[in-house]
Amino acid sequence: MKIVQALGWYFPESSGGTEVYVSGLARGLAAAGHQVMIVAPRDGDGEAAYKHEGIDIFRYPMSASPSRNESAGLEAPSTLDRFRRWLDDQAPDLYHQHGWTRGCGVYHLEAARALGMATVTTLHVPAAVCLRDTMLLDGESVCDGRIDVARCSRCWGRSRGIPAGVSALLGQLPAGARLLSEALPGGARLQTAAMTPTLVEAHHRRFDRLFAASDRVVAVCDWLQTACLVNGAPAQKLVLSRQGVDDRFIERLGGRAPAIRTSGPLRVGFLGRLDPVKGVDVLVDAVRALPTSAAIEVALRGLPQDDNYARDLQTRIAGDARIALAPPVGRDDVAAEIEGYDLLAIPSLWLETGPIVALEARAAGRPVAASRRGGLAEIVREGEDGWLLPPDDVNAWTELLARLAGDPSIARRLHGPKHVRQMRDVCREMMGIYGDVVGGAEARRPQATANEH
Repeated sequence: MKIVQALGWYFPESSGGTEVYVSGLARGLAAAGHQVMIVAPRDGDGEAAYKHEGIDIFRYPMSASPSRNESAGLEAPSTLDRFRRWLDDQAPDLYHQHGWTRGCGVYHLEAARALGMATVTTLHVPAAVCLRDTMLLDGESVCDGRIDVARCSRCWGRSRGIPAGVSALLGQLPAGARLLSEALPGGARLQTAAMTPTLVEAHHRRFDRLFAASDRVVAVCDWLQTACLVNGAPAQKLVLSRQGVDDRFIERLGGRAPAIRTSGPLRVGFLGRLDPVKGVDVLVDAVRALPTSAAIEVALRGLPQDDNYARDLQTRIAGDARIALAPPVGRDDVAAEIEGYDLLAIPSLWLETGPIVALEARAAGRPVAASRRGGLAEIVREGEDGWLLPPDDVNAWTELLARLAGDPSIARRLHGPKHVRQMRDVCREMMGIYGDVVGGAEARRPQATANEH
């Protein structure tokens, strides 16, 4: 079977959880005898083709200066035709999309569908459900994910600095009145406020189009599956298939029992993006609140995603030698890095769909301290894998770290590898899904196209 895997970013310039997942899936499928290609956009006008880990990669251009409507998802990307031509030339049996971005979104999925391909979409982040992309209502409490014009207009508007009352009022106006308000003169913020309900309605339509254009939609965690159902997703198309640890990560552990530190200060690590939704500031503030005598070392290994946030972290850390802000760790070194910790901290504020690093910590035999929210609450078994804490609660984090720093053996007693789901398990499930949908795509494919194949 010829399979194209598509996503919004890829190696070497991007190495997030979705990229790690797709890399492992592609290698597993190739090892099973399938022909696999990975496609992703790149900034600028040029195309690029190369190999990564033995898999063919194609990068199509994405405009660096999109129109306002393109940025808002109200019109197709200007470079969509170049993607469509490449996809048509490849003529895969199946198109599997993992992105939900301007460069890899509903228009790309529909293009594959129109070419007669079997289509599968995996949702790795909240973006298809949540316009704000965090699943935090008003940026504060967990949302059920239901797309509602008035509620989502207020929530998304607040993230853009629009007073809640203004966004909520516009969300309740009839469509004709909103169109009139969009045409009124005013500054950028007023125009954004006027357009907000329209953006929410378009967002809901994209969600419906996602399911219409997909033979199957894969959710990688319970809460995301539930959010899809809340919005009317057809249950027969929706599949739950959880993430897995890359087989190469397991290989780098070497099958050995992880070393257990018996002395020295408590070593705590953070691996991930330096972004406000990751809650790194909560961890920093908790450490800063500890007595200076507390025996603790904290390594923050992350890639800055928000320059202002990164500068704020540096300001918070200044003068505290117990906290080190260091560059991100390369994929080849993640296993050894985690093994060097007593505890992995994941203080996320938003609803994670994993993250994969929580599974990697379990595989490497290291406990985690994590927010009791989203996918983390589904992965971490308290008392066995670590501790779940109230999100954004500096006092709770300080209390836990004080206890563990006072007696690191509490954390070290949880050292030892745990059985984890691996990408080979994911590959097996995906091949089952692929087999189910390819036959249906052949039946609906135009005869001329089918003959060409």
